[in-house]
Amino acid sequence: MSSALANPHFEIALLGGGQLGKMFLAEALRMDVGVRALDPDAEAPCRWGVRRFEVGDFKDYQTVLDFARGAQSAVIEIETVNVDALAQLEAEGVPCFPPSSALRIIQNKGAQKDHWAAHGIPTSDFERFESVGALKAAVAKGRWTSAPALPEIAIGMKPRAPHVAVMKTGRSRSLAPWMIALRCS
Repeated sequence: MSSALANPHFEIALLGGGQLGKMFLAEALRMDVGVRALDPDAEAPCRWGVRRFEVGDFKDYQTVLDFARGAQSAVIEIETVNVDALAQLEAEGVPCFPPSSALRIIQNKGAQKDHWAAHGIPTSDFERFESVGALKAAVAKGRWTSAPALPEIAIGMKPRAPHVAVMKTGRSRSLAPWMIALRCS
């Protein structure tokens, strides 16, 4: 049976070849859409079934450009891909999903929380801190409560002037490792 969506000449450049990429690949193959994949792991799950599999760093600007050029679109399987390369591909007419503008927000959890709040999207409470010292002062004043273990702070892709954003979940305002993000702006 032929699908109206089938196009064997259409090829997607998939940046990341993990388990999500393998699921994406399964659906693309059902529609007779070709996929090439780039992943730093030679044993990536979606290496089987793609038209072309390349081992490479999807965080490297030039690697992403060289790999995705010539494809009809580029999609990400993991959010840590080089967003500047995606922006360049878009400028060259290669549609990227999600768009580089959305991925810039997604990659920065502080910016993501700001975006949600600015657009009225429900989100947990959060607060920004200019430094870890300011965070500790907020804990000392009782605005946030400390977790028994030292919180793990996630660093964004391009560290600049770091800010800490603390999110509240449920009824507690506790500093658990998954509640703290270091915002880079």
